[in-house]
Amino acid sequence: MSSERKHHPFGCSKWPDLKRCAGYEADGKSSPAAARGTRIHKYWEEIGNGRTEFPDDIEPDEYVGASWAAAIIKEMAGNHDAQWELWVESTSPEYFGYLDVLWEEDDGATVVIVDGKSGQSNPEQWIQLVGYAHAYMQKHPDCTLAICRLVYWDTRTVKEYHFTRLEVLNNVNELLTWIEGGERHVGVQCMRCSRWKSCDQIKGALFRGWMASQDGESISRTPEEMGELKHDLDLLENLRKKVGEEIRGMLESENDVPGYKLYSRKGSSKVDTAQAWEHTKGQLTAGDFLSCCKPDLKKLRAMHEMRTGEEFPEELVVAGAPIQVLKKSS
Repeated sequence: MSSERKHHPFGCSKWPDLKRCAGYEADGKSSPAAARGTRIHKYWEEIGNGRTEFPDDIEPDEYVGASWAAAIIKEMAGNHDAQWELWVESTSPEYFGYLDVLWEEDDGATVVIVDGKSGQSNPEQWIQLVGYAHAYMQKHPDCTLAICRLVYWDTRTVKEYHFTRLEVLNNVNELLTWIEGGERHVGVQCMRCSRWKSCDQIKGALFRGWMASQDGESISRTPEEMGELKHDLDLLENLRKKVGEEIRGMLESENDVPGYKLYSRKGSSKVDTAQAWEHTKGQLTAGDFLSCCKPDLKKLRAMHEMRTGEEFPEELVVAGAPIQVLKKSS
């Protein structure tokens, strides 16, 4: 997976965000989460192509996520020839790109297309695979069915969708019609959009948020209105973080931003656990020492699986008390 590959302005990876907002335009910026996903994706492809040796300092959770996803591909593909990072190109509409994994079923009329993901922030991710299927079917007129699978290495889940040739074409045409209509909506795609500063939908959320702030304690509303207000305020909170990142970038580039400056403060202290144990093991028991430590359960599970090839024993994990979390329903 090369960072130097060309990206088409209408590439399939943009389709899920375009399906949510017809005015979406990618800002081309990365993030720590995106960089992590790119690394796992690279390991996934390399393991799928037979690589077995990796640096000792590889993040355990990234390695085991990629290993799990590669094993899933091997299991699903069976004896079929799985092609990794396959170039596809469409002439109507025009776009090109690389799909993650593809193989053809024995009937000669079915293709399986798989894409790897870290998370499920956008429920329209399936449309990306429809784009790949559309490009593939243009070059393979005998293909009448596309089985599209999304493999999520963080949650170790797989989603599957089936599309006939006609359904693929209809979904593509519906997306093109939607984009032509120009209807815009706010959502997760706003954090990746270059047009957010001039977006009327975001301006509307800003205005409604301001109006709510003027209500003070008289913010009593219907359940429907409260749900809509929470949606607006969540968006504004994410925008606050986005603006903060842009201001930080300006200051780091030595551009003045009135009212803001960067300063350094002391970071949180950490203990070298290996040296601390060597120093204290004459005075503390192992139980005393371990009672002062808080293991990173995610990392412990990943490291155990990377070293042993087996999942961490769940009987060693004490479940915490249930907590209630406010989450937006679909």
